[in-house]
Amino acid sequence: MQLLWGKAMERRVSDLEGAITLARTLLETVCKHILDDCEIAYKSNVDLPDLYKSVSKQLNIAPSQHSEDIFKQIFGGCTTVLEGLGALRNRLSDS
Repeated sequence: MQLLWGKAMERRVSDLEGAITLARTLLETVCKHILDDCEIAYKSNVDLPDLYKSVSKQLNIAPSQHSEDIFKQIFGGCTTVLEGLGALRNRLSDS
């Protein structure tokens, strides 16, 4: 994961498209690592939003797991950022 982070940081100046791709790959890798550590199965071709949904439930940060609006707003914002990165990757990345 540190290697992906380093590559993304290097590319953010000279290769924005590559940095976007690596940022998404890093998030996917972190989600898979968490699920693997928790021994939760996932499909090999699962997309990032579904991975994050599983992780957020496991870590008790899914908006649906909270009754207070502020927590729903914060955790919903995390989901929105993640989905936005996926959309950005599809439009602007080098993948």
